[in-house]
Amino acid sequence: DLYNHFNSSYKNRIFDEEKTKFYVIQIALALDALHKRKIIYRDLKPENIVINNDGYLKLIDFGLSKQLKTNQDKAMSFCGTPEYTAPEIIKGDSGYSYSCDWWSLGVLMYLMLFSVTPFYHRIQKVMFDKIVNNRVKYPVTVNIGNNAKEVINGLLEKDPLKRIGTNKGVEDLKQFKFFEEVDFRLVLSKKVNAPFVPTVDKDNAVSSTYIYTKNFKKGAEVITEFEEGKIYRMNFSASVESDKGDGDVPVNEDDIDQLGR
Repeated sequence: DLYNHFNSSYKNRIFDEEKTKFYVIQIALALDALHKRKIIYRDLKPENIVINNDGYLKLIDFGLSKQLKTNQDKAMSFCGTPEYTAPEIIKGDSGYSYSCDWWSLGVLMYLMLFSVTPFYHRIQKVMFDKIVNNRVKYPVTVNIGNNAKEVINGLLEKDPLKRIGTNKGVEDLKQFKFFEEVDFRLVLSKKVNAPFVPTVDKDNAVSSTYIYTKNFKKGAEVITEFEEGKIYRMNFSASVESDKGDGDVPVNEDDIDQLGR
């Protein structure tokens, strides 16, 4: 999974901006696909992201996902992984919607670039207070461009109504300079060389030997054919338990049948 790759593959556990960009785009496309089907993922973290044998990502573990009846509905349950929990979930005063997933993506992007989550504290109560009240700070020991920080700031906007992704989904991200050299359609159709590809043995098991490929930009070498309208298929268990606290509806597997390959 992405967690093990992050912890074992890099000195100081830091991804460069190009690799981070490649992964953030894929996750954003996956979240956008879920949200269009009225599904809040609610547990985005490295442990729930696996790397396929082509170097592309897949989301797994939909156990905390919630399917809304309408886009105006709100979830009320307190759930998720503490370090990735959005402030509106912690406050719990008026419910939350898809915006909580975009917050978690901001935390994940920060982790990839700085090797720590932005509001971490070993005491959970203190960490929750920091998530709700503190502004994002950046370590001076890591040289990250302002364009990347601009995206993180937008994803970690405290007000869910102003947060990147809340209004136009993945289209919001495309407006940032950090992504301007990337064609999202090429990533979506797997026409971009992945920066990391695991070695798979004859039994289809992933080896610890890694293959690194060149960085990607618009017009990167075509490695698969583009199929219009296709998006990533998520690994999905046949039975998804709903948390009963807010009348959650189990996610229907048929609803994500077209989430891609």
